[in-house]
Order: sequence, then C-alpha cells, then structure tokens
Amino acid sequence: MKIVYASNSVIPSKAANSVHVMKMCNAFAKLGHDVTLISNGKKKLKESEITDVFAYYGIEQTFRIVEQGDVSFRNGGIIHGIKSTLAIMKKKPDLVYGRAVIPCTFAALCGIKTIFEAHSPLYDSSIITRFFYALLAKSKYFFQLVVISEALKKYYIGKQKS
Repeated sequence: MKIVYASNSVIPSKAANSVHVMKMCNAFAKLGHDVTLISNGKKKLKESEITDVFAYYGIEQTFRIVEQGDVSFRNGGIIHGIKSTLAIMKKKPDLVYGRAVIPCTFAALCGIKTIFEAHSPLYDSSIITRFFYALLAKSKYFFQLVVISEALKKYYIGKQKS
C-alpha cells in the first residue's frame, strides 16, 4: 500500500512529535508499505547540525521525506496544508495517515482514504482548525479517527453525541 504521512513536524528536531512521526513512518515501511512523510521546513526549528536524519532518530532509511518549505508566518498552516496536499496528490497514495488536520482534510476531499490521529480536542481549537476538522469528519473518505488517550476518546465520543 502506498501511504503518505501528513505532518506539521519539523524534521530533524528534538520535539517529541518529530520522533513520533519518524517512528510511525518507519513502522509502516517495515510492514511493507511504500511510505512518504510530508514534513514542515521551519528552518529556525531544525537541528541544522544533523547530516543523517534517519541515524539521528535511530532508524533505517525505509521511507522518503518531502519537506514543505518554511511556513512560520501567521496562517502558515493553511499554506503548509495546501502545499502538503499538492505533494500528496503527486504521490497518488492509497491512504493518507496524519496528525495535520488541514492536509488530511484536503486529501479526504480529493477522494483519498484518510486516517486522522488526534493529539488534542479539536472542537475546542481555533475556528480554522474546527472548520477543517468538521469538513474532514463529514467526508466519506474519512476512514478513521485515532486518539492518543482514553480521555480524548471520551471527548470525541461525547462531541459526536451532542
């Protein structure tokens, strides 16, 4: 299966989210999938002295990384989302898995099966995030919501009932 992992993570970085997405992509690839990671290229947050990204994270080079430029300005998330979507469409994946709501939404709207991994309660986020999540949740290509805790599971189940 061809999988694109849509992320806002900066690679390489010391941030926990970058470790998580690298390990997830590696796990998908080790299961035999063709994996591409879409990352954010915020230069000021990157560990510039790192020359071998895969060695830095302690994994084999089992997947590709596509960096989407520096989008550190206000509302850069929408620009990153659009650029990521263009990269996703170019790859023609069977599945988009991600923790970046904007590219996941665009992927689902473009007819690609999408799994979104929530790390926070999106219904209580910015109006832009809520808008994109609402679009994603209504798409017939939104395959599954993955949450990282029992508390988030209860939160989303509660919101679906109301």
